[in-house]
Amino acid sequence: MRLGVIRRMSSSFTRAVELLPPSLNWVNNDYYVGSGTGLDVVNKATGSVVMTSASASDTDVDKAVQSAHAAFQTFRDMPAAERGQLLLKAATLLEERTADFAHLETLDTGKPFYESEMDVGTG
Repeated sequence: MRLGVIRRMSSSFTRAVELLPPSLNWVNNDYYVGSGTGLDVVNKATGSVVMTSASASDTDVDKAVQSAHAAFQTFRDMPAAERGQLLLKAATLLEERTADFAHLETLDTGKPFYESEMDVGTG
């Protein structure tokens, strides 16, 4: 059983890293290269760089805030049932990718995988 868990962790981690574009910002439903300086995310156990975080300047942050404000205007005018459906979909997507996020959390913090999985699952 333990070997099965390790294989699942390994394949999920590879998938998680492949799904996260390095050094790109996600704003207004689109990826773009930021104009700030990214930070390396370092594996606490090995000292190796896992990935480089997205970079963002003050201008990039302003763009993100403006986009979020515009999206909120649409969201708040949506019927409550429709908003609820969107939130349930977001929760379902997070649950489906719990292992992916837990692997990244483990690499970032050095905590055991099962703890990261619990953190993601209750987050």
